[in-house]
Amino acid sequence: MVVGRTMPQAIINYLIFTVAVSGICRCQAFLLTRTNLECFDDYREKQNANTLLYMDSHLACESVVRKRSKLKVLHSKQDIDVELEKWLLAKATEEMCSNMKACSTIEDHGPFFRCYSTTAMQGAHTSLGMHFNASAVAIELNDDLGEDQKDVMRCTLQARQKFTDDWIDIYRQLLRCLDSI
Repeated sequence: MVVGRTMPQAIINYLIFTVAVSGICRCQAFLLTRTNLECFDDYREKQNANTLLYMDSHLACESVVRKRSKLKVLHSKQDIDVELEKWLLAKATEEMCSNMKACSTIEDHGPFFRCYSTTAMQGAHTSLGMHFNASAVAIELNDDLGEDQKDVMRCTLQARQKFTDDWIDIYRQLLRCLDSI
């Protein structure tokens, strides 16, 4: 969650952004085909639904914990091999950097930029995985939190991960739709 913003505020900002983007697309409709507009309309509807689902899931976390429902624990403090987790993060970082460096050796402009485009997208996916894994471990290692607080944080982390995974999937659907035109 963005520091300094409440969850509903972030959701509202996202919805305003999607409406603005949709409006810009509509204003420039003379440049877009009807099929393009259908792709963007489908994307907007799916992202709005995904955002609302995330908001509901996020807000439900505290009430779920109050009911003492057992949440799926991603890690438990006793099961965490801190050195292994640190090594995995370092290895993923090295791999991303190595992939980027490989792109820099390409001399032809077209393949050079395609390499960076592809590698950056893969790196973004890897970075998100690193973020969620590190966040889950950080929750378990935080001795200042009670079990109820950890349960809420685990729940919201799972909701955030589902939202992000779905967001990426919906974005890829948009790209496939636009590429098929």
